[in-house]
Amino acid sequence: MKPGPTIERLILSVRDLRVILAGDLAMVYGVETRRLNEQVRRNAARFPGDFVFQLTRQELEALRSQDMISGDGRAALGSQIATLKRPVH
Repeated sequence: MKPGPTIERLILSVRDLRVILAGDLAMVYGVETRRLNEQVRRNAARFPGDFVFQLTRQELEALRSQDMISGDGRAALGSQIATLKRPVH
């Protein structure tokens, strides 16, 4: 089995925050992105208010133009949900 990318390589900077795109997080957990997003929506009360946010189309295009993400499925949607990478205490 081919090892996946390390978590550190999946972390992007958006709005001066360190984030992981939903598609990448779903890959880490071995689930479909739509299922991950569905569960986040269904369990919104379990997450801090600033834990998940929707990227704007401009933010998504900026990440693509910087070659930080590609159109190969990691960011196939018109917008992406991002989760904050919180430091471990």
